[in-house]
Amino acid sequence: MTRERLLNEMSSAELTEWMIYYSIEPWGLYVDDSLNALNTSIAYNTQVKHGKTMQEFLLFPPPQRPLSVEESIEMTKAAMGAVPKTKHKKRKRKR
Repeated sequence: MTRERLLNEMSSAELTEWMIYYSIEPWGLYVDDSLNALNTSIAYNTQVKHGKTMQEFLLFPPPQRPLSVEESIEMTKAAMGAVPKTKHKKRKRKR
C-alpha cells in the first residue's frame, strides 16, 4: 500500500491504534523468523548432545542497534537503486 493510499483510507487515530497494537503484539518477518528458529532449535537440540541456541537458526538477525535517520535514508536509497546526483561538465557542441 502506498503512503498516499494509506492516508486516504485510514484516519490518523486508526493508524495510531495500529502502531500501538504493533508495539504490544508485533507481526511480520522477524516474528515469523524467530518462531521458526525456536522450533528448529527445539527439534535440533532433541537429536544432538551439544545443542544450539535459537539465535543460531535465525535467517534474519535483528539489528544490533537502531538505525539513525540518515542511515535509514541511505539504506532506502540503496534498496531503491537511487543514484547519487553528479555534476556533469557541459560539453561544447561541435558545429
